[in-house]
Amino acid sequence: MQNWFIKRTVPSDRNLSYEEKLKNFPSVNYTSLRESVDRRKFMQEQFDRFGITNTSIYITERYTEIADYVKCTGSGSDNQWVTLQYGTIISHLNLMKNWYVSTNEEYAIFCEDDVSFESIEHWNFTWDEFVERLPNDWECIQLTKVVAPCTSAGDSELKIKLKWGRWWGSYSLIKRDYVKRLLDKTCIGYNEYHLDTIWGDMEYEPIIENLLYLGVGTVYNFPMLVEHKEIPTTFLHKLETSNESQELSHKFILEEWRTRGRTLSIDEVMTIG
Repeated sequence: MQNWFIKRTVPSDRNLSYEEKLKNFPSVNYTSLRESVDRRKFMQEQFDRFGITNTSIYITERYTEIADYVKCTGSGSDNQWVTLQYGTIISHLNLMKNWYVSTNEEYAIFCEDDVSFESIEHWNFTWDEFVERLPNDWECIQLTKVVAPCTSAGDSELKIKLKWGRWWGSYSLIKRDYVKRLLDKTCIGYNEYHLDTIWGDMEYEPIIENLLYLGVGTVYNFPMLVEHKEIPTTFLHKLETSNESQELSHKFILEEWRTRGRTLSIDEVMTIG
């Protein structure tokens, strides 16, 4: 249900400091391959720039290096395309598990080490104002949006607008209860993971987006974040068409923030039409 009880209308075209925008900003928890030193440097430079101090890193190895020590069961376990994503899936689950057992936070941001926080530069609202306008029933907000296939002509979905449901992309704002349900569903022992993805009477391959966003709880999408355009993928054997759609989607969303961010109405974009 949409949260209609908005205390006040936020004027557009405000000049806010990073400190004002990010007051009460949640922790940022991200995964990073051990080899990705430059990516972690990039992340820290962003944190320093915006004054984000509550952060956590889960450093992981490539799946080929840990495969002998983990066990994955469930649908898709004999599908090569799915098994290529096991490293990404396991690192996200372990990241969330570490957060769950080591904090008492109500919610947090979970992402990877190529996320760009550039949109903050263009916000004309505060984090608190954003959270106040989330639907009452929200449990997970997907913070990025990738449309596939996406062409150079763009797509009508690539707008700054709160939507119900999930797209592609694995950066999220997630509540504690949602994380617990996801972990209970997937982590069944030490280094043992059950990765079935069932939604209703349909079974989906356990790729990262399906695993995070289907059949766990109430999910909305608000494309607040993008991937940094100059950081090459670390995902081996990635389909070229998928990579192109990803790059184009992030390009269009970032352009939306650059051109509309300072004058948009947070009340309008946070109302589900």
